[in-house]
Amino acid sequence: MTTKEAEVFDGVRPDLCPVCGSSAVSEPGASASASCPRCGHLLWFASTRVGDVTVIRLLDTRMAVMELLELLDNAVCEGAVSRIVLNFGSIQQVSSAALGKLIKLRSRADALRGKIRLCGFHADLRQVFRITRLDGIFDLYDTETEAVAAFAAS
Repeated sequence: MTTKEAEVFDGVRPDLCPVCGSSAVSEPGASASASCPRCGHLLWFASTRVGDVTVIRLLDTRMAVMELLELLDNAVCEGAVSRIVLNFGSIQQVSSAALGKLIKLRSRADALRGKIRLCGFHADLRQVFRITRLDGIFDLYDTETEAVAAFAAS
C-alpha cells in the first residue's frame, strides 16, 4: 500500500492491525472470526494488492461494511485506488444504506475511470442483488480469482 493510500484510509491501513500495527493480511477464505495473529483484535476487513488491483475481503459485520465503503469512497475520490475487488464471502446481509453507499462508490469510481468488481456472494445476498437489479449495475463474480482476472481481460 502506498503512502497516499494509507493517508486516504485515515491512518487505518487495511493490511495492518488497527490496534498493534502488525501485519494482518488475510488469506483467501478467511472467516468472520479472523483476528490479528499478534494481539487477537478482531479484523473487519483485509486488503491485498494483486498487480494494480486492490482486493478487499470483508471479514465482519454489516456495520463494518458501511465503514469500509466510506473509507473506499475517500480512497477513490483521492485517486489512491481505482481498481477494486470487494469480496463479500463472509457477509450474508447488507443494509439498504450499505447498498446505497455501494452505488455511490461505483458512481464515483466510474467518474474517475475506476472500476469495482464484486465477488464471493452468499446465496441470500446474491438474491438481494438480483431482486434490486443491482446485478445489472455491478460486475459480479463467483470467486476473487475470476474478479481479478476480469481486470486483465478488459
